[in-house]
Amino acid sequence: MTTLPHLIKMLGRANTGPVMEQEEWDMQVINSKTKEVIAKHSLKKTCDKENPVNTDDGLADRFWEAGVDLAAQTGLHCISTERVIQFSEEEIADAIADQPSEVRYGLGKDQIIRRRRKPEENTVPTFTSIIGSPMSEDLYVD
Repeated sequence: MTTLPHLIKMLGRANTGPVMEQEEWDMQVINSKTKEVIAKHSLKKTCDKENPVNTDDGLADRFWEAGVDLAAQTGLHCISTERVIQFSEEEIADAIADQPSEVRYGLGKDQIIRRRRKPEENTVPTFTSIIGSPMSEDLYVD
């Protein structure tokens, strides 16, 4: 579903979605919806501090479902327009299914390739930069 009209439709929501200040979004929406989703999916107190890396596939599935549920309930907050960009669970599933197997960043000797990884895969993850994370220029280090 990665088409130019689809991308334009998604970006348009940054200008037409519900208006909300960042502090309200962070402190009220995310906080309350996260608590609701944790309760709904029975995830409260599921971390085993003695074994913090989850090996329970059922629990991992519940966390995945909770993440999709939370994303559909909250959407994304666009700090530039102070609007909420909302997505349906179907749109989220379509976007996940449509992801490329790899993404290239940079050129020549500076290029890195981030490849899709699956659970329990032995390939080393690739960490990229702060792309998509707001940061002021005075804090950014090349």
